[in-house]
Amino acid sequence: MLGGCSSINAMFYVRGNDYEFDTWGKQGNPSWTSENANYYFRKAENLQDMKLNEDPSVCSAYGHDGPLVVNTFNSSYSETVQNVLDSWNHIGVKKVLDINAAKYQGRGLCAVARAIAANGVRQSTYKAYLSTATDRSNLKIVTNAFVTKILIDDNGQAYGVEFEKNGKQETVYAGKEVIVSCGAVNTPQLLMLSGVGPKNHLLSKNIFCKADLPVGKNLIDHSYIPVIFYGDKPGPDKFDRTYEAMKYLYDKTGLLAQGNIANMGAFYSRNESLSYPEFQSHLIIFPQKSSVDAARAYLNVFKDSVVDSMTRYHENKTMYICTMHVLHPESSGSIYLRSSDPHDHPIIEPNYLGDYRDVRASVDGIKIITKLLDTPYFKSINAFIPRINVPPCSKYEYPSDQYWECYSRHMTHTVFHPLRTAKMGPNPRDSVVNNYLQVHGIDFLRVIDASIMPTQTSGNTMAPTIMVGEMGADMVKNDYFVQ
Repeated sequence: MLGGCSSINAMFYVRGNDYEFDTWGKQGNPSWTSENANYYFRKAENLQDMKLNEDPSVCSAYGHDGPLVVNTFNSSYSETVQNVLDSWNHIGVKKVLDINAAKYQGRGLCAVARAIAANGVRQSTYKAYLSTATDRSNLKIVTNAFVTKILIDDNGQAYGVEFEKNGKQETVYAGKEVIVSCGAVNTPQLLMLSGVGPKNHLLSKNIFCKADLPVGKNLIDHSYIPVIFYGDKPGPDKFDRTYEAMKYLYDKTGLLAQGNIANMGAFYSRNESLSYPEFQSHLIIFPQKSSVDAARAYLNVFKDSVVDSMTRYHENKTMYICTMHVLHPESSGSIYLRSSDPHDHPIIEPNYLGDYRDVRASVDGIKIITKLLDTPYFKSINAFIPRINVPPCSKYEYPSDQYWECYSRHMTHTVFHPLRTAKMGPNPRDSVVNNYLQVHGIDFLRVIDASIMPTQTSGNTMAPTIMVGEMGADMVKNDYFVQ
């Protein structure tokens, strides 16, 4: 897919926090300071929310000449979103104008979210970067091609790739170097298929090891736990679906010109002294008498009996899903090859909650969300959080810590933010690429994608991945004196 995850994700644009980028620099990656990261964020950005641009602090924080449009979603539930933001503010998570421009402090921050959208249309990296460059003589886009191997000679030099297209195997040779940008799952798979990875694991798949590196190790991801609220408002929506479809086709406005997740985010911590958030929460709203099938489809990763329990009040009540994400998990997993066949999907072992500190954090993060019940807005709509029928948790009193711990263990799943499977760092014993994203021990091979990030970022990972692409591109150009 051209544009990768930016072509299918929720479009939220969250840079993260200066703390984690400065941590990257302190870990032996001197180019990756918060100062440099923010330079490349601004290089990519083109903030088009004119109202936000009237605020000097926000305007100066963003870039305005980059290829990537950053904007604010239209929202049919803007009043409800503001009420929920006020509720977060009531419990000490300060309501601000913009998350990316504000300095994190206290219990946390919340705000209307920024997104990669313009005029009701998704602005993916394909649309921002590739679609405008298709006429360049130095760019050839080959679609429906499946890369099976990076070609590396006996001297440890990458010189091309093999790929399949229309049932035929083809080879393309590199003039200067090979750059891998397959993402945090497929990049480690391709590297290992090509002989770059843990030596014993590769030998077990009959693959000759050309560089013994911890490829696929250190996998981290943001987990997702839904916390279900019910309330009396907002009431049933009155949208005419046919009219809304015609309206969107006519001028890209209306119900279809927004995402399926409410345009807000809350970032919060247990400790007021932290300079970064420990948790993030999104909001999904299913108005009363809206299609139960829509809510069920959103929750389809859970067993039917659990979804029945989660949606049992939905016919007569509005369902709010406040998501809870542990932003900096202690647990890490791995990605392994299933076989030496590139068509075999890799084995992904995320190891969510493998470290008990993440279990405790999940309970604490959920309990902070439940404090929203005691705020004026949620009281005014007679909100409540139902006990969800998770059979292993039936023996625990609700809503005790033991119940929420059990709930966390059985209701955690991914929010699709995997990172660190080709970790950046100075030491090949615990990293795969160096500060310049070059693979340790292999010449002319570089990785530029989310897999290189040495720690999780404080939020959705699309924006940091684009920043990595921007800085990585300049590193390539600097190596070859390209202006």
